[in-house]
Amino acid sequence: MVRKSYDELLSNTIKRQRDKYDFKSVEDIKNMNYPLDKELLYISYLREYFVNVEELGKYLRSKFESDNNILEKALTDGKAKSTRTNLRILIRIYDYLLGKKTNKKPLIKAPSNGTIKGSLNTKQTNKANINIHPMFAYVHKL
Repeated sequence: MVRKSYDELLSNTIKRQRDKYDFKSVEDIKNMNYPLDKELLYISYLREYFVNVEELGKYLRSKFESDNNILEKALTDGKAKSTRTNLRILIRIYDYLLGKKTNKKPLIKAPSNGTIKGSLNTKQTNKANINIHPMFAYVHKL
């Protein structure tokens, strides 16, 4: 489904809850040292005009680099389920904002059942090797 606005990415609960908090940036939330599941949730509370796409991309990259199995852990760990959900929301926000900023369509769509491996040769990538986690809806450089 193509989202036409930032708020369409968010659940009604997130939209209601975000007015209770006064967060201004990803970095502000990160510096408050919340547990990971809360940190991810609070970042989703940010209004669109407070989200810097480069800052969010750097944040997401750091989470996957520090724990490349972060999404799979949710299958066995009860608390990680909220982490997985909140991380998926942030990935959708990142994809939306990156697409809006660059005004580009995604290069390829990742399948829901596995990781894409191989190489991609286009003018935009100059034959980049790719290894994409299936939770990312589209291929973007983080």
